[in-house]
Amino acid sequence: MLILADRIPWGSFVPALIVLGLVLVAGLVLKAAKGLIERRRDPAASASIARAHHDDESVVTLPYVAKPLLTAAEFSFLRALEAAIDGRARVFAQVGLGGVIATERGLTNSERTSAWNRIQSKSFDFVLCHPETLAPLAAVELDDRSHERAERRRRDTLVEDVCRAVGLPLVRFPVRARYSIHELRARLEEDVPRWVRENRNGAASPSA
Repeated sequence: MLILADRIPWGSFVPALIVLGLVLVAGLVLKAAKGLIERRRDPAASASIARAHHDDESVVTLPYVAKPLLTAAEFSFLRALEAAIDGRARVFAQVGLGGVIATERGLTNSERTSAWNRIQSKSFDFVLCHPETLAPLAAVELDDRSHERAERRRRDTLVEDVCRAVGLPLVRFPVRARYSIHELRARLEEDVPRWVRENRNGAASPSA
């Protein structure tokens, strides 16, 4: 066997192996070029691939996490508030002041920007709106201990001044472990006359 192996002209196979390797490389290059041409002919496919790649990167790299819209205390109050209203208004939570308040006309660009910047990052805990037109009837704030801080008091003062300027009633309730639906309803009827007026001929208030 060793004698036969030594007699085989291995040198004659080298050119054939080189040719075979070149053919394989050429095939891979042609395949890659074909894919590139097809992607250029189909922009939608290329955009889809790019979008998927971007989405994958976004999910991994963006520093955000989902969180509940309301705290446990706010949700507890919302349930009592909705019971007190009994369908005579719609309640929206975490409404930015800019969602229901706009700057008045006639301001310069500088004045408008300054006025807007003062309210754009602030929000109401809840806003009561007319059940059919969604016109704002009142803003509702739930006050916890954070409202005792100096910066929070400054924020509250500004919000109260803005509400007073636009004629939007602002009703404040302290955080409690439990709420009396009767007391909530009585307070709203006292502080939100428009709500009372527009519901005077509506459904009678249920017993608390």
